[in-house]
Amino acid sequence: MLPGEDRHLYSIVLLLRGVRYPLSAFKEELLKHFGIHFSQLHPLAFMRVVHFELSCVAVAGEPLVPLFCMFYKLVSDGDWFSFGKRKDSVSPP
Repeated sequence: MLPGEDRHLYSIVLLLRGVRYPLSAFKEELLKHFGIHFSQLHPLAFMRVVHFELSCVAVAGEPLVPLFCMFYKLVSDGDWFSFGKRKDSVSPP
C-alpha cells in the first residue's frame, strides 16, 4: 500500500456509511485557505469559526474568508491549530 492510500480508503468507507463532517461551504473554504484538515483544528477553534459564521448570518451578512482573516489568524497550539485574535483587528477589544 502506498503512503496516503490508507487515508483514501478510510474516506471511502466513511462516505459509504453516510458519515459526513458538519462543514458548510464557508468552513470548507476557510480550511482550504489555511491548508489544514478538519481533524487538525482544536475543538474550541472550531467553535470560534461556528460563532463567527452564525454572527455573520445574524446580521444578514455572508461569512467570508477575507472577513474572518481580518479578525483572526491561524496559530499552532502544539499538535492542534487554533485561531487567535489579531492585535491589529478591525475592532478594538
